[in-house]
Formats: sequence, structure tokens, C-alpha cells
Amino acid sequence: MIGNKTKLRCVLIAGGVNPNMVGGAPISILAWVKAMGADKYWLVCSKDSPRIKNGVSFASLGHISFNPLFMDFSIGSTVKNWIDAFKVLKYVAFNHLGLRKKKFHNTIKINHGHWYIGANIIVVRFLLKSYLQKLDEVGMAKNKLARFLDLKTRVLLWIEKLMFSSKKTSYIIALSHIGANEVKTMYHPSGDIRVIENGIDKDKFIFQPNVREKLRAKFGIKKKDICVLFPGGNMLRKNVKIFLAVANKNIQKNIHFFIVAKDSEKALLEKEHTLDKVSFLPWTSNFVDYLSFADIMIFPSIYDTGPKTVPEAIETGMYVITTANCGISEKMTLLHGHVVHNVCCVDEYISACQYFKKMVRLNKFKRRNVPSICKTWDEVLVEIKKLCTEIEGKMK
Repeated sequence: MIGNKTKLRCVLIAGGVNPNMVGGAPISILAWVKAMGADKYWLVCSKDSPRIKNGVSFASLGHISFNPLFMDFSIGSTVKNWIDAFKVLKYVAFNHLGLRKKKFHNTIKINHGHWYIGANIIVVRFLLKSYLQKLDEVGMAKNKLARFLDLKTRVLLWIEKLMFSSKKTSYIIALSHIGANEVKTMYHPSGDIRVIENGIDKDKFIFQPNVREKLRAKFGIKKKDICVLFPGGNMLRKNVKIFLAVANKNIQKNIHFFIVAKDSEKALLEKEHTLDKVSFLPWTSNFVDYLSFADIMIFPSIYDTGPKTVPEAIETGMYVITTANCGISEKMTLLHGHVVHNVCCVDEYISACQYFKKMVRLNKFKRRNVPSICKTWDEVLVEIKKLCTEIEGKMK
């Protein structure tokens, strides 16, 4: 059995270094650590990350953007792109050789949403091939010259293909059935594909009327006005341009649009867009307060395997307008929000906002009555323990 008596240990290859960090999409590192026993894991991270207990490092990676939307034609951007490509190759090679040299015994290797070839388990945080396909579908893919110059993306696609073709990979964990189907159709891996959703802290993500009133008074929002929220971080992939288009096209005075953004993101948007119809909320670690403050979350994501922000918003009773490209959409009903199938159809987002407003006016929408569609971390932990027990049985 998995627990203190097992000799089975795990190596987690992950981008982050904090086991308590849930991250954006991947199942919490902490959930795997708990499943294996607190003293039975190593966390492989970059050499330039902070030193941590049970951490091992073999190469530096630095801060590298894996988003092809950032690629342009400038000489500087192209040179950095090529340097980053070789950094990734070096990082993957050194991690592979370093772990071989360590010779961990009775160990399963878990690629926790990162870049590593030959893991026993892959947690699919981001499928680059699928993302590029989605960009092509909405007309945002780069032209042929940019694709030729984008060596980093070509290297990452090659690594991704090797990851899923490895015979050592027994299990692939997707965060939704949408994500599982994408892996299956694009790479036809030999490993068993399982779906284990992200969990949320249900004791934390609760609608708080007092917080709502306080924040609305602070920002001068009337009681019956509708506030629409866009969560920042990776704003290009989350399709912030559509949110801005919805805000600019809206003609109703009692609907207000807010973006939660880091200073760098705000500066970028101010430089490239007209922002007369939107207001900014400061970046905060206590995001749950904004979920009580707002009524609607628009999450027009081009691609997301299993975002944690959307289920957290639903848990607080927010009305969520998201896309069919978002993993959580497969569990949503009309009580939770609206699923947009044409990602860039501005009118559909506006119609969904108007529908919500009508529901509120007719007293047919009450936040406390919205049914939960999310699992707790304890429920997720049970699924991970079950999987680890299967793996332990195969390794005996």
C-alpha cells in the first residue's frame, strides 16, 4: 500500500519548486507528495530556482516563454528564440543524464507538466501541438516565415513527440476528457490515459457578501450593476483581445468590465489597445475576493486543458462564459454559465451577458444555489493514491 510502509519513491520533474503551489493547470505537486509520503519524493527543478528540501537540479532553464504568440520578426527576438531553443535542449538532456547518474531505486518518474523524456507518468499541463492547432483555427497562427524562424517551437514539438512516444510511459494524466482525447488523437501514445481533475479548496472559495459590498463601495459600483471579470496571467492565450472587444461593443451602462492584471500586463495592454471601457484590478494572491466582487467571469481561452480559475469562480457561484476549448466546459450546465463554440464571436459573449442580466432581473439566478462541479483536493488525492498503488503492483 502507498504510505509510510512503501519503499516506492517518486521523482517529480516540474517547472515550480514549491510543493504547496497548485500552479495554473497541473494537478498540485503537493497532492503527489502526499500520495507518496512526505519523505518519499525528489523535485527536479532548474538550477536558477531557489534551493528547497528534496530538490535536485542538473541544468539552468531561466524564464523562457513557451508561447509562440510572442515571436516576431526582429533580429533580437529571433536570436533569443534560438538561444532559448538550445537552452531547452540542454535542460532536457542534462535532466535525463542527471537522473540516470543518480540511479534512484524503486522510483517512479513523474513529468509534472514539464519537459522530460522517459517519465513513467506524464501529467499533461499543456499540449503545444493542440495549442498551435487552436491558433490556426482562430486565424492567429504565425505565417510561414515566422514559423520557419521559430526554432524554439519546433524543438518543443519534437520533445513533446518524444515524450508521448516513450515506451517507458505507463500512464498519461489529463485534467479533462477534452485533454485526454487531444493526447490520444494527436500522439496515439501506448500509455494508459487517465483523467484526474484539478481540485479546489472548497472551504476557501465561498461567496462572501460582506467582501462584495466592501469592494463595490470602493470602486463605486451600484448594488444592481453587473461586474464582468477577466483573470490576468498568460493573457494572450486567455484571449484578452476578445474580452476587450466585448467591453468596447457593450452599450449598456450598468455593466462594468474589469481585468485583474500584473503591472507588466497592464502596461502592455495600455500600449497596444484602447482601454476606455475597462478598469484594472491590482494583482493579488487573495483572488477569491474578486470572485465575490464580480458577477460574471469571461474566460475566452484559445486553449486550456484544465484551468483552476474557472472552477474556483463556479464554486463561488459566479456565472462563467468560457469556450469549448476549455477543459472545464465539458462539466458546465446552464446553471454554471455559457459555453462559446466560436471562440472569437464577440456577439455570443455579449448575448450571454445579457441573458445573465435577464436571469437576475427575473430572480432566477441565485449564487448560493449554483451546484458544485468541482472536486476537493482530498478526492483528488484518493485517485492519485489509487494510481500509485497500481504502479507499485506493476513494479514488484
